[in-house]
Amino acid sequence: MNHVIQNHDSDLIWLLDNDVVVETKTLSELVRVVKSDERIGAAGSMMCKLDNQVRINELGGYMDWRKFNILLNAHNLHIASAPRNVQQVDFCAATSLLTKREVIDRIGFLEDLFIHFDDVEWCLRMNASGWKVVASPKSKIWHELKDVKTTRWVRYYDVRNLLRVHAKYRPRLLKKAVKHFKRHGRYFRLHDFKKTAMMIRASMRDFKRGKIGKRDFVQETAVSLSDRPDDVKKNGNILFFLISALCAVR
Repeated sequence: MNHVIQNHDSDLIWLLDNDVVVETKTLSELVRVVKSDERIGAAGSMMCKLDNQVRINELGGYMDWRKFNILLNAHNLHIASAPRNVQQVDFCAATSLLTKREVIDRIGFLEDLFIHFDDVEWCLRMNASGWKVVASPKSKIWHELKDVKTTRWVRYYDVRNLLRVHAKYRPRLLKKAVKHFKRHGRYFRLHDFKKTAMMIRASMRDFKRGKIGKRDFVQETAVSLSDRPDDVKKNGNILFFLISALCAVR
């Protein structure tokens, strides 16, 4: 992906998952928002649930630093109750996220965290560099939400990558974050979830060693997750990344 960006002169770059449904104005609204304020570094879409299309999954989100978690903005609200205005947030999911080339030129692109928190870290990097990250309720997508949060291998990435985010952006809370996840590990071990406890220990050990990217272990779910896009489309002066397949247009 970095190679493609460096070899194209597009002013705007749209990241879009392959398994989303979009409206005809999904992209044009993001373009309008990004161009409305030079301080905006990225704009994300309002993500609705594909299996319950009137419910919002997120409209960007915020870091809950002291609870070592994230808070999804407008989560589970009915579409009719969505905020009317553009929301300034800590992060937006790269499921549908438009950014500027100048942002990438200055701060770089997504870190290779494999899955989870790579988009969060990137948006926090934008914030730290003076750009705003926003989400627009007028740019809608529908996305199927796969329930993989409880699998052990996904928990590994959640813990490792969230610790990395704390180390970079809230270092004063890092010791508390480490203690928090140690308690999680002890809880699972005491309740005889030994493999889960081992996975949490592995994630903390790899964090301390500075390991990122994909770890080699057997995945425990049939869900297929692509770590790199393999299809690129150009739309006007927007470089458009589409992962694996064409999206549906609503």
